[in-house]
Amino acid sequence: MPIPLQKPHDEFFKETFRQKDIAEAFFRHFLPKSVVEDLDWDRLQLENASFTDESLAERFSDVVYRCPFKNQDAETILSLLLEHKTGVVKFPHLQLLKYITNIWDTQIKQKQKPGPVLPVLFVQGPKGITYKPLEHYIQGVTDGLLPYLPRFEYVLVDLTKVPDGDIMRVQMNLLKVGLLMMKHIWNEQHILRNAKEIFTLLAETMNLERGQLYAKSIFVYLFSHSDLKPQEKVQIAHAMPKNLKNIAMNTLERTFYEGVEKGKLEGKLEGKLEGELLGIKKSIRQLLVHGYSPEQTAGLLDVPITLVLEVQKEMNEQN
Repeated sequence: MPIPLQKPHDEFFKETFRQKDIAEAFFRHFLPKSVVEDLDWDRLQLENASFTDESLAERFSDVVYRCPFKNQDAETILSLLLEHKTGVVKFPHLQLLKYITNIWDTQIKQKQKPGPVLPVLFVQGPKGITYKPLEHYIQGVTDGLLPYLPRFEYVLVDLTKVPDGDIMRVQMNLLKVGLLMMKHIWNEQHILRNAKEIFTLLAETMNLERGQLYAKSIFVYLFSHSDLKPQEKVQIAHAMPKNLKNIAMNTLERTFYEGVEKGKLEGKLEGKLEGELLGIKKSIRQLLVHGYSPEQTAGLLDVPITLVLEVQKEMNEQN
C-alpha cells in the first residue's frame, strides 16, 4: 500500500525494507563480505516485530530480519534501524546495546538461547554522523579498563556519505531508486536535474504490480515531503517515462486532496514573493489552456481553487 502522509521518512523506510528482496539486496551490498558469505539468504525471513522500547522508539524505527547460517539451524538477527533525529546521536553504542539486550530478553522469555544480533544503523540525512568506537563516549577509560567495557561494533550506512555511483552499483533498481530518494529528499534541485535518470530506473520495473505500488509510494514521499514548488512537481510528473506518467499525475492529485482534508494547505500562499506567484499563475494558465478543469489544475499545482478561478477569470476577460 502507498505510504500515508504522516511520518514520511519512517513510513517510506519501512515500505522499502519490509520487501524481502529489497532488504536482501541492501544487506548483500552494505554488510561486510564475511557476514554475507556466512548467511543462507534463501532462508531470510522478515520478523513481524519491533524491539524498540518506549525510550528507543523516540530515536529509532526498526525493520527486523532473521537469517540462518549456511548448513545449520542457528541464525542471526539483522536489525535495520532508521535514526530519527539525524546528526545528534550522542551515544549510539549505548542505545544500540539497549536495543540488543531487548532482543536477548525477548528470546530468553521465549525459552530460546540468545543469538547474535547485527545492528545496522541507517542514517538518511540531511546531516551525517561519524562512526567512533564505544570508548570514545565513555569518560576516563584507560587501556587497562578497555577489556571490561561491553565493546561491540555496528554497521553504519550513512547515506550522506554514500556516493550516488555506489548506489548505482546496487543490484536492484527498486532499491537504487529508494536510496536515491531517501538521500536527496532534502535536495530538490538534485532530483529535478536527475529526474530522467532516476525514474528511468523505476520505469523498468513497471511490468510488475509491486513496481507500480512502490512507484506510488515514491511519488507520495516525493510530492508530500519535499520542498518542491507546485510547478516543479508538475514538471517532474510530465517528464516521467510514459508508463510512469499517469501514476505520477494521479498521485500528485491525490496527495493534494489528502493535504486539503488535513488542513495542511491553509494559508500556503501567505508570504510568497510576487515573482513566485507570477510563476504559479503562468503554470495555471498553461494547464487551463491544455484543457484541465480548475479543480484538476488546483490539485496538480497544489494551490487553492480560488487562485485558479481568479486566473481563469483573467483569461476570460483578456479574450
